[in-house]
Amino acid sequence: MCVKTRGVEDDQSSSVSMAVHGNFNSDDVKRSFLESFR
Repeated sequence: MCVKTRGVEDDQSSSVSMAVHGNFNSDDVKRSFLESFR
């Protein structure tokens, strides 16, 4: 996974990449992820 230091924008990109690779298996994880951006 490519991670650049760009703050929230990069965190979102890498998390989306993880989701694409199937690491987001539960709604609970997705919910926590969304909560972190509020």
